Amino acid sequence: MLRGNKSQRSRLIGAPLVFLTFLIVTVVLAGCGNQSSPPASNTQSEPDVSLIPGLSADQSRMVNQLGYPEQFFVSYDPSGSTRMETWSYPSKAKSSDFSDGRLLNQGTLEDQSAEYPPTTLHPQDFTLTMTVEEASRMLGEPVYSQDVEDSLMSGKNTVVVFNNAILQFRSGELLSMDTQVKAPEIPAAK
Repeated sequence: MLRGNKSQRSRLIGAPLVFLTFLIVTVVLAGCGNQSSPPASNTQSEPDVSLIPGLSADQSRMVNQLGYPEQFFVSYDPSGSTRMETWSYPSKAKSSDFSDGRLLNQGTLEDQSAEYPPTTLHPQDFTLTMTVEEASRMLGEPVYSQDVEDSLMSGKNTVVVFNNAILQFRSGELLSMDTQVKAPEIPAAK
């Protein structure tokens, strides 16, 4: 137990707190080693990009450079509204990942363009609030639909398969969609 007057005890306790605060601030300002941050949208050093309605500056830039994605995957965080997207350009062996429109990562991939022909759909046409009925108006009649129990989120999802996309809904809202699909072969009725 510390003895002495209150002023001495405050100095003994205060010195380590000041040092600890200094140490935390130094570590935070220094960063975490040599890790690189995800590429930020930097329009200051790049020419002005022509924004496409419904797309971010990063996404508009990508469309201006490579065209709309040949295939894409869109998903929403079920506990929030973060939109994650993967745009694929198999014929160009490129892919890009976005989070709420911000470019996170670019990579390479193998050419599967013969197996999965390019889609005519656009990512900005699929929103969180899209319903099965709206998707059907855009994509035509579903080929198949199935309600599926989600063991991770304890609820029911509906998977709807169209000729050119697979969509997953939860509580009437879009959870994910993928254009990299092959039209299912349905056996002829006997």
